[in-house]
Amino acid sequence: QQSGGPLLSDLSPAIRVFERGKAFSYGVTIYNAPLDANSQQPPLELQPRLMRGDQVVWEGRRFPVILAAGTDPTRIPAGGVLTLGPKTAPGDYTLSVQLIDRASKREFLDQSIDFELR
Repeated sequence: QQSGGPLLSDLSPAIRVFERGKAFSYGVTIYNAPLDANSQQPPLELQPRLMRGDQVVWEGRRFPVILAAGTDPTRIPAGGVLTLGPKTAPGDYTLSVQLIDRASKREFLDQSIDFELR
């Protein structure tokens, strides 16, 4: 990289292609999460959804965000593993992950990423 020039990764978008029946992992980092005073855990849950166009084709169960011992509470990693079976049609999909506050049931954010399934 030259000073002031673009990074190589800025020149082309990432292309994500996955094969049916093979597992892939996804992850997010949660910044500055509130912590419960008693448990010292964030009162947060993640919920993954698989979209094809505007249609939800799969919705995963909500699962708690866990602050592991020794993890910086201002940067909590979380995620999961997804396997799309042979009955899942090939094509373009979006994996969407919502962050939900258990107490208020309020959705904080919705992060998504596009990919192709072959």
